[in-house]
Amino acid sequence: MKKTAIAPNVLTDLNPLLFSNEFNYSEAFCNIIKHRRLIETEYRAEYGGDYRNEEGLVFVEFNYRDITFHKTWAKDIIGKYREEIFRLVDEVGLKINDFVK
Repeated sequence: MKKTAIAPNVLTDLNPLLFSNEFNYSEAFCNIIKHRRLIETEYRAEYGGDYRNEEGLVFVEFNYRDITFHKTWAKDIIGKYREEIFRLVDEVGLKINDFVK
C-alpha cells in the first residue's frame, strides 16, 4: 500500500497501532509463548504512598528481537493494553470503511 500510495489515510492510522508500546508488547509476548517458551511470573502485592496499592500477577522482564520488555502487570495487559489496542484497531477500521465507500 505504501509503495503504490493506496489508501494513505489507512496507513496513517495504522502506524500508531504498529508502533504502540501496547501492540509491540503483545506481539512479543505472543510470539515467545507460541514457541513454547514461557515468560516467568511473580505474584506481587504493593501498598503504600508510592505504590500501585494492588496485588496480582506480574510478568518479568523479557527480551524479544533485541528489545527488552520490562515487568508488566497482567492487569495492565488485560486492561489498559487491551483497551488501547482495541481503540487503535477501531481507528484503522474506520479509515478502511471510509476508503471502501
